[in-house]
Amino acid sequence: MDKKDILSQEIKSIFEEEAKGLTLSEELLNELKKNKKKSMGERINEFLNREVEIPIAPALVGMAALIALSVVPKDILKNEQFRTIYIGSSEVIIREQKEVTRK
Repeated sequence: MDKKDILSQEIKSIFEEEAKGLTLSEELLNELKKNKKKSMGERINEFLNREVEIPIAPALVGMAALIALSVVPKDILKNEQFRTIYIGSSEVIIREQKEVTRK
């Protein structure tokens, strides 16, 4: 006999010994029978059709933060330095910063 066979027999005997005194209620047995008849597709369908409740306040805050992060450029709050050079009645403005990026 293989060591595997001895081990599986030993585990089986321990399990049977532990389960001798256990009894299942009629309600649980009916539920098990009902679930046994369902196909895998029906079980997946039941799982996917569950109702999910999302609190409105945190959802709105999260959505607003996501929109703000995607719309506002990263470097919008950096200080810009301007130099204005007046030449007669004209003026030349020189910006000393990189241009604002899209994100």
